Amino acid sequence: MASASVLVSLPIHKHFMVPWNDMRRGDCCGRFESTTDGYYCKKCDFFVHKISGDGVSEYIQHPSHSLHTLQLLLSKPRHYCNLCGKKIVGLCYRCEICDFDVDLCCANNPPPPEVIDISETHPHKLTLLKEPREFACDAECGKQVWSRVFLQM
Repeated sequence: MASASVLVSLPIHKHFMVPWNDMRRGDCCGRFESTTDGYYCKKCDFFVHKISGDGVSEYIQHPSHSLHTLQLLLSKPRHYCNLCGKKIVGLCYRCEICDFDVDLCCANNPPPPEVIDISETHPHKLTLLKEPREFACDAECGKQVWSRVFLQM
């Protein structure tokens, strides 16, 4: 269902799009979003969630890959996001030099930092481990936990 007849040009798609309100999977990310606002291309039946369409640029600097600029591209088959591990459907930001891909969700919502410094409560910097592992909680609960954790390095 169209919410307006205004044509919008977005770097995420080659044709003009119209603001649209529809409960459908986004062609931008292959996922359903809790909000249904977005942009729709009538020429090729292409729907983009508002969060993916607004503020999207052809190139970005991302904190998870600060060495190079990432470019907005159509994902290659069988590619996965280097941050969340989910299969990328549609568009992603990519560094061709490093073969590094970030889906639009992770590009819009960067993951937590890999190193944190909370000197008020801990005397050393803590590093986030890439892979989940089991550990005993050092806080007051003492439970066994399976998670990504920050460890003193």
